[in-house]
Amino acid sequence: MMHKMPRSLARVLLAAAAIAVIASTASVLSNLRNALGRRREPPTERERVREALKPILADIDWDAWHDTFGRLPENFDREAFIRSLPVLDPPLSQTIIEERDEERL
Repeated sequence: MMHKMPRSLARVLLAAAAIAVIASTASVLSNLRNALGRRREPPTERERVREALKPILADIDWDAWHDTFGRLPENFDREAFIRSLPVLDPPLSQTIIEERDEERL
């Protein structure tokens, strides 16, 4: 028997995913732009790298993003959302390490 995910949970998961994607994308783009903006490499090399990375250095089309994923509510409280997430005990990273160790035996 298949169960449907409650809409409220789906919205929360979508919001969490959006926050994570936006934060990590912004961080990666910022770091790349900063690194490529430095003049340590010859200008021709810098331009070659910029051209190669152009698809991921492009600005985010927020209208398309919102059309696809929706918008966060205006009163969205990021900190409250983070506090509402369950705490994994043991942490997922520890579980993964333990499972890998068991597979090696």
